[in-house]
Amino acid sequence: MKRFLLTGVALGLVAVSVPQAEAADSSKKEMAGAGAGAVIGGAVGGPPGAIIGAAVGALFGDRSHKKDLEMARLDETVTARDTTIDGLETDLARERVEATTLRDELTAIDESGARELHELLVRGLEIELPYRTDETELPVDMQARLTAIASLLATTPGLSVQVDGYADPRGSVDYNQALSLARAERVRELISAVGIDTGRITTFGHGESMTVGDSTTIHPDQLALQRRVTVTFYREPTAAGVAALGGGD
Repeated sequence: MKRFLLTGVALGLVAVSVPQAEAADSSKKEMAGAGAGAVIGGAVGGPPGAIIGAAVGALFGDRSHKKDLEMARLDETVTARDTTIDGLETDLARERVEATTLRDELTAIDESGARELHELLVRGLEIELPYRTDETELPVDMQARLTAIASLLATTPGLSVQVDGYADPRGSVDYNQALSLARAERVRELISAVGIDTGRITTFGHGESMTVGDSTTIHPDQLALQRRVTVTFYREPTAAGVAALGGGD
C-alpha cells in the first residue's frame, strides 16, 4: 500500500515539475494543471487516482500553455498586418496628393494649350495637300494627316474651314476649273466625315488661275506645286476670345 502511494506521489511530482529551460509562464500553467489533476485524482481515490490526476494535470497545463503561445503569435500577426495597413494608407494618401498635383498641372497645360490654339486659329491654320496629275483623291498618308488634324479641331467652338482647290495649267481652262473644284469637294467630304459640319466648310475651285507662267516653259516640279488643295482652319475673333488673350480696350 505504501509502495503504491509513493509511486503516485512520485508521478505527481514528475507531472508538475518542469525543465528549467522553459518559461516561467509554462511552469505556472502546468502547476495549475497539477492542481486540477489533484482534484480529479482525489475523486478517483488511491494510487490509481494519483496517477490519473498527475497525467491529467500535466496535459491540462501543457495545452493551456500552447494556447497562450498561439494567442501570442496571432497577436504578433495582427500587429504586423496593422502596420502594413498603416503603411498602405500612408502610400495611398501620398498617391492622392500626387494625383491632385498632376491634375492641376494638366489643367494648367490644357488652359495654356487652349489659349495657343485660339491664337493659332485666329491667324488661321493652313495645310497644303499635293495631288497627282488628273487625280481628285488624296494619297492615303495625306488623308490620314488631314483627318487627324480635323478630328482634333472638330469640337472647337466657332471653327470655320476654307478649302481651295488648284490645278496645273495643262489641259483646258474649263477642265482645270472642274478638276480643282472636285478636289476641294472631296476634301470637304473627308473633313465632314470626322464631325465638322458641312455648313462650316466653304469650298472654292481656282483652276489654273493662280499659275504663273506658260505650261510649256514651267519646270515639272513647279507643275507639281500647282496641283494642290489648301485647307485653312480659322476662327473669327470674338469679344470673349480677345478678352482671353488679354486684348481689347
